[in-house]
This record gives sequence, C-alpha cells and structure tokens, in this order.
Amino acid sequence: MYVPKRKPLFRKDTRKSNPYGVAGMLAIIIMLVMVLRSLNQGEITPMFLPTPTPTRTLDSFAEEGAVYFGAGDLDKAIEAYRQAVALDPNNPELRADLARIMVYSSTLLTIDEERIGRLQEALDMVNSAVEIQDENSPVHAVKAFVLDWLAGNQVTQAENEAMLTEAEQEAIYAIQLDNQNMLALAYYSEILVDQQKWIQAEQNMREAVSRSPDLMDVRRINGYVQESLGNYSQAISEYQEAVRINPNMTFIYLRSARTIAAYSNMKPRWIILPKRQTSMSSSACRIPFPISRLRQPIPRWESFSLLASTRKKGSVLIRITQMLMAGWELCIIAHVIMRERYQPSNARSRVATRKKAAKCFNVTRKQILM
Repeated sequence: MYVPKRKPLFRKDTRKSNPYGVAGMLAIIIMLVMVLRSLNQGEITPMFLPTPTPTRTLDSFAEEGAVYFGAGDLDKAIEAYRQAVALDPNNPELRADLARIMVYSSTLLTIDEERIGRLQEALDMVNSAVEIQDENSPVHAVKAFVLDWLAGNQVTQAENEAMLTEAEQEAIYAIQLDNQNMLALAYYSEILVDQQKWIQAEQNMREAVSRSPDLMDVRRINGYVQESLGNYSQAISEYQEAVRINPNMTFIYLRSARTIAAYSNMKPRWIILPKRQTSMSSSACRIPFPISRLRQPIPRWESFSLLASTRKKGSVLIRITQMLMAGWELCIIAHVIMRERYQPSNARSRVATRKKAAKCFNVTRKQILM
C-alpha cells in the first residue's frame, strides 16, 4: 500500500546543505585572508596610491662622484661619494675612492687646521675600508697615499718619519697583494721621494709610466719625482701630461705653475765684475758667473703650452718666487764681490768696492726681474 509523504503542518521544510556551496565559501574566505596578509606585508600595493618618487641607486651616486671629480668640483664629488657610502657602507672601494678625493681636496684649503682635519678624515675613512676588507690592494695603496700626505703636515720630525715608515709599509703590502697595481707603485715612489730615496723612486716610476701612462696620478707623481731629481723640464712635461689626462684639476695647475715660476729664469748669467789684478778705477770685465745651475735650462713661461687659466692662478706666486730668487742671487753676488774677489787694505778701497758692488746689484736686479 502506498503511503504519501507526510507534509509539515506546523514547521518549515528544512533542506540539506549543498557541499559544493560550502567548499566555495571556504575557498573565498581563504583567498580573502591571503590578500589581507599580502597587503600587511607589502607584497600587494593598494590601489589609488600616489606615484612614488624614484630612488637613486648606488651606482648612480658613484658615477656622479666620478663625474664631479673629473670636472674638478671636489666638494660635490665628496658629497656624492658620501651618499654612495651611506647606501653601501660595506663597500671598501667606495671608501677608498672617497679618501683619495679628500686628500686632493686638501690642497685647496688655505688654513692649516682645516687641511689637517681633512687629511685626518680621509685617514679615518680608509681605515674603515681596511677593517671591512684587509686583503685589498687598492685600499692599502690609498692608505699609503693618505699617510704620505698627512706626514708632510706633522709638527715634529719624529712624527713625520714614523708616518712615512707606516706609509711605506702599506705601499709595500699593497704591491705584494697585487704586483700589477701601478697606483700602489706610484704612491710608493712618492713616499720614497719624501724619504729622500730618489734613485729607487725613479726606477719605480719608469715601470709605472711604461705600464700605465694614462693615469693622472702616475703622471703627477712622475713629475714630482723628476722635479726632486732636478730634471725640471721633464717634470713640467709630466705635469702637462697630467693636465691633458684631467684638465680640471686645480692642484696640478698650481704645482706646474710653481715649478715653472721657480725655475723658468734659473739659467747661467753674465755678471759684470771688476778685474782682480787692476785698481778699482780701471774698467770692468765681463766674466761668466753661473748663479743658478741646472741640468737642463728652462725657457720662459711662453714656451709652455699650458692653458690661459694657469697664468692667472700662478701669476702672484710667480712674482713672489722671482722676488725671492732675486734676493738670493743678490746675496751671492755680494758675497763674491765683497769677500772673495777683493780684500781691500785701506778705507778708500773699501768705499770704492761698495760703490762697485752697488752698481752690480742694480744691473743684476734688472736682469733677474725682466
């Protein structure tokens, strides 16, 4: 017998839940939880946010510093390298480059305290680079360079010698780490010159110039070495090569101008001196008296093809140097005339000798300051 299904009279008809619907709702809930988690972690950027400002990279600041250094703006180069070091504090090469630029920028400071402070800051920077990576040849080469320049600003001779010895050790260690590092060899030669080891310095610079002739530091230091040896013409040529490689370095112009100003007029001169065997009233004779002796006489300023700005920067220094040279040469003439050439016995002869010396003074002064 068929019995019909009983209909609910006093309650609602309850239906069973759909398992597919439940699974779909769970999937939606899980997806929403994952989206919220990604938003909190920053993996998903919310919509309608303002456009972010572009962030500069480490290479951007380093390249900016190199460009400013090439342009001769050392202060801006230092600032750019500082920002690069702030982005990557564990990069020893950046710290070494910053220390090198600090050393060169010290040449533009006129106050001794500021110059020594800049060099000491460069030493602290390169020491931090050594702490990061001890076995790094360029870093130790720059440290030797910093110590050498800082040694020249020490008060006592003992401090100077101690710092030069430390600089020499750093340069030797840099060469041991990389014997192809010509900057380390050049810095070592500069230290040897300051230690008065000129022959060894010249031998090292020959190798450095032959291997790396296009490095500004190598040319500059070779000019310094040649100047210390008395090869002033070759020294000026080396400074000109350094200027050609980097024409915006003010300190190279100053160094070259000082070399030209000091030695451009130093060549054998003819001085009018009286005859020794005749009386004071007799005519004077012309004898060669080489006041200044050079291996290679230097022509005047106009024979060097430096930029016009060099003349402006070194004009005052040139004039001062010429005046000092004139005073020194006049002292030599006085010594020759008054003590070596004559030994007058009476008062009249001494008066005549003084008059003749004054005449030679005026002639020589005009020749020197032409």
